[in-house]
Amino acid sequence: EEGEQGGGAATSSSAAAHKGDATDSLCHERARLASHRRRLRALESEIIAQATKLFAEVQERQSVFDKEKSRLLTVHTAYEEACEQLQLEKRLRAAAEETVRQMQQQQWQRQQREQREQQQQQQQ
Repeated sequence: EEGEQGGGAATSSSAAAHKGDATDSLCHERARLASHRRRLRALESEIIAQATKLFAEVQERQSVFDKEKSRLLTVHTAYEEACEQLQLEKRLRAAAEETVRQMQQQQWQRQQREQREQQQQQQQ
């Protein structure tokens, strides 16, 4: 009987030890998971901080880009207006040169006519 009771006590003791090990193992696992959760929350906070910083940098660069784009559009518009002005000036200069040429030709023709008239009068 004693052997049976002793064996029963050993089994009971072994079960309690196993249950204690399982409890320790469970506690250890919970602690490990809690640690992982803390690390994940810390990483999440770091990612959010970096994303916020990057977003601010992107907004700043977009602002610089928009200002530069506006400046370039202004320069381009001024360039196009200057080109149009230059073309207008070229057309006006060509028209003025043509007018001067025509006036010179008319003056030459008038002088030729006057010379002929004078020669005819002298011959008479």
